[in-house]
Amino acid sequence: MDASFVFSLMEEQRDVIIDSMWSDHKEEMMPMLEEKFKAVIDERVKAAEEKITKEDKRMIDDLEEKNAQQSMELAENERIIESMQTQINTLKAENEELKDESTRNKKKEANKSDKVTGFMEYAPPKYTVMRVGADSIQSDLFTKPRYFVHLSPDQRIMVIRPSDKGNVICVDNTIELAGLSFISDFVEEGEMVSQYDPKAGGIQIRLK
Repeated sequence: MDASFVFSLMEEQRDVIIDSMWSDHKEEMMPMLEEKFKAVIDERVKAAEEKITKEDKRMIDDLEEKNAQQSMELAENERIIESMQTQINTLKAENEELKDESTRNKKKEANKSDKVTGFMEYAPPKYTVMRVGADSIQSDLFTKPRYFVHLSPDQRIMVIRPSDKGNVICVDNTIELAGLSFISDFVEEGEMVSQYDPKAGGIQIRLK
């Protein structure tokens, strides 16, 4: 009995023959059927797991990329905010200094209106300004407790002069300037390019 013979029979006849064959050979056929269906199921499960794994990995990679980008943006925003706050504090101190200077100038006689005040009325014979840290500078000239620091609009020149209402504090000839490393990269300790500014009564330091 072959397949052509089975399919030539009536449907009811085929059902009877198939039921009879199943009853007679059930124990022999069951292991084969189980193995065949198990292989099919295992293959489908494996394919589904691989698909899920790839999708999960892609989602994780996307999330990690977005998180890294957000972290970079947050760090940049924090740097900008800190730099802006430093500039705001500098402008406030400069405004107070200008008010005090205006008051002093009104009290001076006309022939003394151009008198220089600051470190001294003449250029120091010899001095150095050292960059000793990312946000630290040092000089033997820094002997006062407070100093006024002004930054040029292009952030290339910094002027430092003594002031009782200065916006920075000096300890042991060292001034800490928050945010300096954002403006001028620190590579190693060394002397900074500087010169005495008689009009400002302070020291000009080149940052870039």
